[in-house]
Amino acid sequence: MSASICVPCGREFSSLSAFDAHQRWDYTQPPGRQVSCYDPAALRDRDGEPRFKVNRFGRWAHAAAKPPAAFNSRKESAREPRTRTR
Repeated sequence: MSASICVPCGREFSSLSAFDAHQRWDYTQPPGRQVSCYDPAALRDRDGEPRFKVNRFGRWAHAAAKPPAAFNSRKESAREPRTRTR
């Protein structure tokens, strides 16, 4: 598995999207000062849940996605049991 390492802050990320999400670019600053890094532990989703977590390799990764509310409201008893057919 590849990792993205941020040179300004030294953190490792498990994906490019996680890497990109923690940086802010400001092109009004002089070269060498255009990148600002957000602390991945401080970034939150709209519902206040952590956006990133540290995986077993010590890299920052996107937190697991939660299923939509429609899936959470279903009752297990309402589902048909699955049967195997050959």
